[in-house]
Amino acid sequence: MEQKDDIEKIEHIQKKKIEMELSREQAILAKEKQINENHKLAVKVKKEVNVLLEEREKNIIERIEENKKVI
Repeated sequence: MEQKDDIEKIEHIQKKKIEMELSREQAILAKEKQINENHKLAVKVKKEVNVLLEEREKNIIERIEENKKVI
């Protein structure tokens, strides 16, 4: 009986080790996915900011040209 309990205990420990390893792998994959999503979002935001900056610069140049005509 004691041997059976020992085997069950060992099996339980092995099962827990496997579960922990799977959880670890899932956490690593989730972190990598989040990093990729953050990178994609950063690229998107940078593009949007560049477009806005270009529009702003264009507007400033247009206003300067209009002011030159007025003067």
